[in-house]
Amino acid sequence: MEEKLSERLAEMKQTLKDKIQMESFLKVKEKEDIIESLKKKLQEAQQRASQGSMQSQGEAQELALEEMLKEIHPTDLIEEIKKGANGADCLQTVRTQTGLIAGKILYESKNTKNWSDSFIKKLKQDNLKSKADIMVIVTKTMPKNTKGKYALIDGVWITSLLNVRDMSLMLRYGLLKTHSVIATQSGKGDKMSLLYDYLTSSEFKNTFESILEGFKSLQDSHHDEQRKMQLLWKRRSKHLEQVLASTIDFYGNIKGISGSSIPDIKMLEFNQAG
Repeated sequence: MEEKLSERLAEMKQTLKDKIQMESFLKVKEKEDIIESLKKKLQEAQQRASQGSMQSQGEAQELALEEMLKEIHPTDLIEEIKKGANGADCLQTVRTQTGLIAGKILYESKNTKNWSDSFIKKLKQDNLKSKADIMVIVTKTMPKNTKGKYALIDGVWITSLLNVRDMSLMLRYGLLKTHSVIATQSGKGDKMSLLYDYLTSSEFKNTFESILEGFKSLQDSHHDEQRKMQLLWKRRSKHLEQVLASTIDFYGNIKGISGSSIPDIKMLEFNQAG
């Protein structure tokens, strides 16, 4: 009975020990799960904070751009495009001293670490609605291989917030100058007016640029073929000179050995002075 009691007691101790170990394991596992869950929530909170910070910085640059344009051009209409609406960030309607509309400039603000060519494509799509005469991207990071303060890529002006003041003055002057020239021609005949309007339009500019690009492609192709042919001629000339020199050496050696027994080849003989 004592042995059985001891065995039973040992079994109960082992069972109790296993139970305690299992409970400890489950508690540790529960704490680990809680810690892992807290880590994930902390990372998500940090990401949201980072995104919120970037969004705040982007909105701050947009606001700074809008305020700058209003300060520089008090007579123009500076409109902020509402958030969530299709379009860029800011539209400037350029007005003359008499209040006439000379043109529109569409601005897009980009406060990103990396430049993307998709910015240009998106702004052009947005301009289908705004119908501005000039498009400008104000970016924190300029495109690669850009030299200087400004860049013109695919019909879109690109600059930084630091240099947008000078660019806006330049572009506004261009719109006012174009409007003034068109206004001075309004008194001419209908045909001349229509012709002048067409010659000063974006349609003519795009068509003419397309023609120039076609001619440039043909010219580049012609120059490339010309360079290739010149290289080919030089190579052939060099090979012919080598063959001719080898032939003359061979003839001279044979002639020196055989003497007069070998017939003369007039093309390879020097003319004897009489």
